[in-house]
Amino acid sequence: MCIRDRPDLQQQDAFEGSRVHAWVMLLPGKRAVQELLFIEPSTGRIYNMEGNPYTYVDAVFNNKNFWINRSMDVPVGELNFGEMNTSTNWEYVMLDSLNFDNGQN
Repeated sequence: MCIRDRPDLQQQDAFEGSRVHAWVMLLPGKRAVQELLFIEPSTGRIYNMEGNPYTYVDAVFNNKNFWINRSMDVPVGELNFGEMNTSTNWEYVMLDSLNFDNGQN
């Protein structure tokens, strides 16, 4: 459910779960964000973790890295986005050069 707007009336979709779509995810902690939020770019609607209309996550990226979801069968509402650097459920693509001191690690 959208936390800032009422839901659209949607008809049955024969292609549900088959389309690729992108949205913005805000993690809590900065910009006065209290909980994980999703922003739908096409409408500007804001969704919380439990009420989002998204089915699965293929990948997540920010200005530092790109992570691939290795648990594609886990619905969005059950994913732990806070464990992307420490979990076997997420595979990073780029090495974080700040965490390596001259190749010793």
